[in-house]
Amino acid sequence: MKVAARFQLLLAAGLLWLGALLSASTVFAAAGQLSAYWPDAISRWEALIVEHASNNGFDPNLIAALIEEESKGNPRLVSRAGAVGLMQIMPYEAGFTWRPRAARLKDPAVNVEWGTNTFSQVVRQAQGRISLALLAYNSGWDRIDLRSTRLFAARVLGHYARAIVTDRGLDPADLDDYQIIIVAHNSAGRVSVDRVTSGGAFEPQPAFDLNTIDPGWPHAVAYATIDGERIAWWVDVYVAASR
Repeated sequence: MKVAARFQLLLAAGLLWLGALLSASTVFAAAGQLSAYWPDAISRWEALIVEHASNNGFDPNLIAALIEEESKGNPRLVSRAGAVGLMQIMPYEAGFTWRPRAARLKDPAVNVEWGTNTFSQVVRQAQGRISLALLAYNSGWDRIDLRSTRLFAARVLGHYARAIVTDRGLDPADLDDYQIIIVAHNSAGRVSVDRVTSGGAFEPQPAFDLNTIDPGWPHAVAYATIDGERIAWWVDVYVAASR
């Protein structure tokens, strides 16, 4: 079946029904482990990552990629800006008065819970566009055009792509010149496609033909949830050689 037709059938059947029957938490937790791609500094937090990623509808490997780039797995890291811990959360002391204090955010469990909750909110604000959400998570919505922010997001997605190909039995060292296709769709009928290249280019694809997606490309579901308005979101990520 062509990819575009598969999306249409999913939406027609109702992703709300799918979410009610098999919650995102159940789907992702069933995988039970991170990709073998991750170094020990990340895999040591596997149980926390799987738990909180699954609770928020994320593929745990996406959260692992975010932690890898934010802190390299160091739970006590504090940035020059004051961001704390595994997912580099800005604390109460920095003016985020609804968040825990810095000392609490050095607890890995507290940090990953807050980080995944925050990232989930940002992804919904971005209408499922993971690449855009990574930019905003790193620097805020008013600074997403910063070069350092775009490099950050590209590196996160690069790690995620390597985890995806590793789970397909491929060697991530062979992933050199590639593109990442991110397809966000929901039960309200909205579909958006973004392309991110290995060179760090971010390219919205408003006229992208879903039928050009090769079913053989390494693939993962990065995000699956039902929001507060009972709209179901589903974000597919494909990794392919650049053309």
